[in-house]
Amino acid sequence: MLNTFNISDLTKKQVVEAKNGVSKNVLVSVCIQTFNHGNYIKACLDGMLIQQTDFEFEILLGEDASTDATRKICIEYAEKHPDKIRLFLHHRENNIKVGGNPTGRFNFLYNLSKAQGKYVAICEGDDYWTDPLKLQKQVDILEADSSIAMVYSDAATITDGTLGAFYKEDQRPKGVFNLHKYLYEFQVFGVPTCTSMLRADVMKAAQSFLFRHADKVISADFAMWAIAGKFGNYHFLEDKTAVRRKHSTGIMGTLGGTRAWFEAGIHLNHALAKELGPSTHASFYDGDWWYYMELSFWDLKEKKWGHSVRHLAKSLLAAGRSSKNNRIQILRDYFYRLRQGFSGKN
Repeated sequence: MLNTFNISDLTKKQVVEAKNGVSKNVLVSVCIQTFNHGNYIKACLDGMLIQQTDFEFEILLGEDASTDATRKICIEYAEKHPDKIRLFLHHRENNIKVGGNPTGRFNFLYNLSKAQGKYVAICEGDDYWTDPLKLQKQVDILEADSSIAMVYSDAATITDGTLGAFYKEDQRPKGVFNLHKYLYEFQVFGVPTCTSMLRADVMKAAQSFLFRHADKVISADFAMWAIAGKFGNYHFLEDKTAVRRKHSTGIMGTLGGTRAWFEAGIHLNHALAKELGPSTHASFYDGDWWYYMELSFWDLKEKKWGHSVRHLAKSLLAAGRSSKNNRIQILRDYFYRLRQGFSGKN
């Protein structure tokens, strides 16, 4: 049974919900979290408003008190499309920090708490959809096969203004697969969040998990993808349906590579291992080796010798369970960093 989740437990200041005329008879809820996306949010919303479907869908637009024109644009779109957009105007008082950095976690959890649909699609405010049949294609898959918990697709990626591929040809998932295949073959390549659609029961489980670990888990996306496999299979749609922007202004850019990032990675692995059960333990616990290795390097920089050796030992233990080659490489890297430190180059 899921733990009871109540968004009011996290709410310090009441969110303003703009008036709308959205039907309660919606099949899909589309969750958008946006903050300082003034240059991108129009493209995001336009990509949703051109969707051609034989069902009703709603757009849950959470605006996180931006300092640029994002809020103004969101209000304009909500007023123009009251039959589609449900606008939630947030306050920074409710913001949830991870590793001392502000995130869109509360915004996302609030959207999920308001979703009415049988299925939930996700798109950040700086990404956008390019296929007007995206929602229809994904719903058709989910409606046809109740064993599917999550559908996602291929996408393009914009990095520093350059458009490229999300998946290399030999990395692209194929067809339908289960949690084991996802964890051991595909999760390393990631999922373009803006292409995903999940069943509402999956999202409720993910919501409960994120609520319990709200200020500790950095990668909410990865948590959701893993939890989906507890409820059913994954279906990969090879069509490119969206464009994902990659830049340094998100939490991945601000926290990636810090001590808090690696500590949060270990917390996430252990929390998911507990959530998903013994069959996943090898994947999550063995995956700790990289986080412990990086923490041992941090300890070297800070001259915390005892902590460094302990983290190194944990890294070697985790790596040894999956690959002896990893252990050799860890030791090489460690002693290289150690020599650099003693020579004053670290």
